[in-house]
Amino acid sequence: MNNRFSRESLYEINIVKNHAIGINFVPLSDAYKKYGASVVINELLEIEEIRKNYELKIDTEGFIKASGFLSKGLEKEDIEMGFLTNEIDEIEYYNPT
Repeated sequence: MNNRFSRESLYEINIVKNHAIGINFVPLSDAYKKYGASVVINELLEIEEIRKNYELKIDTEGFIKASGFLSKGLEKEDIEMGFLTNEIDEIEYYNPT
């Protein structure tokens, strides 16, 4: 597991810059086992605490709740998901506009 990505860095990419986020999980992490190798996040959920930390320039690790879709398979229906930031191996940004 790693701690390269904070909840606030994901907030900045998704909410402030309005980008979808492609996330690749650390192999064998719980998120990898539950969602597969990668997901695409369209919107972070339950962000009030994260927003406050972002404004105070505080970076935290921990649980992220989001809506998006699994990268595997052809269906791209939004689902709710949750995982820890230390389960993220790498991220890619997508601009939906």
